[in-house]
Amino acid sequence: MRALRTPAIAFVVCSLVLLGGGLQSAIGNNPVLSFMLLGTFLIHMSVRPGRTEWIATLALAALLRFGYASLVPLQPYFLSQFIHWGSFLGLASLLAMLARKRWRVFLAAGALPYSWLIVAFSLGFTTHTARTYDGLLLQFDSGLGFLPSFVLGQLLAGRPILREITHTVYVALPLGAACLLAWDLRCQRRNEPRPVRLIPMYVTTMILGYLLYWIYPAAGPTFAFASGFPNAPPGRWAILYGAIQPFTAPRNAMPSLHFGAMVLLVWNSRGWRPWARAAAMCFAAAVAFSTLALGEHYLIDLIVAFPFVMATQALWTVAVPFSSSERYGTVAAGLLATAAWLIALRWGAYLFFSWPALAWGSMAVTVAGTIWMERRLARVADGLVPGRTVVKEIPEILVNH
Repeated sequence: MRALRTPAIAFVVCSLVLLGGGLQSAIGNNPVLSFMLLGTFLIHMSVRPGRTEWIATLALAALLRFGYASLVPLQPYFLSQFIHWGSFLGLASLLAMLARKRWRVFLAAGALPYSWLIVAFSLGFTTHTARTYDGLLLQFDSGLGFLPSFVLGQLLAGRPILREITHTVYVALPLGAACLLAWDLRCQRRNEPRPVRLIPMYVTTMILGYLLYWIYPAAGPTFAFASGFPNAPPGRWAILYGAIQPFTAPRNAMPSLHFGAMVLLVWNSRGWRPWARAAAMCFAAAVAFSTLALGEHYLIDLIVAFPFVMATQALWTVAVPFSSSERYGTVAAGLLATAAWLIALRWGAYLFFSWPALAWGSMAVTVAGTIWMERRLARVADGLVPGRTVVKEIPEILVNH
């Protein structure tokens, strides 16, 4: 593994600097990237660098910010005067970690902006998919007796400040992963057991989720029903028989990786202090609200995310041998449930539309079953890790800085 470290670092650095994917113009102007790089800064600070290092990092961030602004205009958006600093703090942290040869921390912190580059590059390909199953997903949601995304979207209509706050929560998603990665590094430094390998888990979730976008392409109601979202939802017969006009938008709705990442945050924050875990749960709930209210997802997208991320969580719960039924059974159950939902939503959406009890019951069984199986696996993992103790802390950056 040590022999692969230098090539891995060189690959990440060259990719971030040279490949682009809109990276150069997005620094400071794309709020998602700013939050990604802010997460990089938080991970750097979580290792508690010395005073000289963190002062130098802050000074370098200021130089990068004002130097960049002199070359590339910074586009204004809600709270941009604060959010865009995340980009320059993160870049300064990456340079500081390279200078101090903090290789392990650099690879963990660099995973966030690197994932942005990959996502920005790869999602564009999904727009070339002519077909979209948004009509079937809306048909399922309609079977619940109301359209959750339209109802929540109407709460934001005519309230620009609330909408901007909701959008900020939506793009702040990387902060959850940053906290988990910082905590994971803390456990490594103290030689504390880590039942789940977080970075491989997130990478696997992204790769498999991207593949599912091609299997079940959908974009979300704000794109597929742009003329009517959120105040003019389609009528019953339009939902049942209506065709969707062609539109250009990434087909990244099914399953919701946004919400799936929040589920992983909650599951893997069990070792944190109660107040910190409660904050993680509130953040997850806020992101779930934002995905629906902004029209980025249908409710069923969030439901299918449960078994999907359960499978990737179990796949990388290395504290439990894969030969154990609790582990391989959880992986298999998650993948089978995800596949079953995709099949049912492709060829059986009308059944859910016609029988609301079936729609509600299927969702309840999926969520409850997923939570039960994941908790069972977590209990087994805690029992098998030698010297396993619950770490009652959150990453130190959130406590001491």
